[in-house]
Amino acid sequence: MLDYDEIRLFFIASFTVHFYFLAATGRGFYSIMETDLQKLSKKNLGTAVLGLKAIAHPCRLQILCSLSGSEMTVGDMVRQLGLSQSAVSQHLSRMKAAGILKDRRAGNQVYYSLKEKDFEVLLGALCKIYVK
Repeated sequence: MLDYDEIRLFFIASFTVHFYFLAATGRGFYSIMETDLQKLSKKNLGTAVLGLKAIAHPCRLQILCSLSGSEMTVGDMVRQLGLSQSAVSQHLSRMKAAGILKDRRAGNQVYYSLKEKDFEVLLGALCKIYVK
């Protein structure tokens, strides 16, 4: 069962993403919002909450921003972000398990990237709100 804070967090994030999308496309607010809200089920809410929890950490947001529009290895992220290899690996593992990231093996290297381009929209909305 979802608690009040989890549901509230989902709706805030959902509203933010929809608002950003609507501002970018100029489409009508109510028509999209009503359609998307009608599609939500308890399972969808639970999945969304798990996904939001999986990115709700400063290091994980840094990693997501680094992966926006590109793919990187753990070593690339360690050098770029200044985090330890074990910390990067743990954060990547959590986000991959939540369905946010995908990986691709090339020889002995593993390249990580965003699983869905929609995550870039979410990151853009967060930047638009919090980066002034």
